[in-house]
Amino acid sequence: MDKASIIKDAISYIQGLQYEETKLEAEIRELESTTKSILSFGKDFDRDLLVPVTSKRMKQLDSGYSRSIIEVLELKVTFMGERTVVVNVTCNKRTDTMVKLCEVFESLNLKIITSNLNSFSGMIFNTLFIEADEEEQEVLRLKIESGIGAYNGAQSPTWSMNSVY
Repeated sequence: MDKASIIKDAISYIQGLQYEETKLEAEIRELESTTKSILSFGKDFDRDLLVPVTSKRMKQLDSGYSRSIIEVLELKVTFMGERTVVVNVTCNKRTDTMVKLCEVFESLNLKIITSNLNSFSGMIFNTLFIEADEEEQEVLRLKIESGIGAYNGAQSPTWSMNSVY
């Protein structure tokens, strides 16, 4: 397969996912409206625990700011030999976290050999193979931490993480 057909397939797949997302959001809104009319909540009850809000706009309104943060749970930087460093980043899954991680790594201008993003059980696992020497391992970890920190700005705490190197 050539690059153009791979990109075309990826675009079709993403469009299909976006269509599914739209259908699911509409279904959730319908369920939320029927649930809210049936149940009466006490003043100490957190409604988000009962029905998760998946609409991006609703999340923005509930959170109080329009840009959510990247909450890193774990960052591992390991030298694998032959100028290859493996970076593993584990984050809580939030709105657009995958896109934000890609933007951060792109902005760092690293020599990325390959990258793999996975989502499972409310978390995102990002594994990158980066061209770098063993001596650059600590600098690379600090560069990634500062890149994510710069993206998050002065918002809520972001590093509830274990940093391993």
